[in-house]
Amino acid sequence: VGSYEDATKAVNAGVDAIIVQGHEAGGHVIGK
Repeated sequence: VGSYEDATKAVNAGVDAIIVQGHEAGGHVIGK
């Protein structure tokens, strides 16, 4: 996920794991 909001949605959906990716990843983050 690329944002706090996406992480919250994933947790609420019952995921087993979350992999986060920040802007340091070279601009490959879907978001705002």
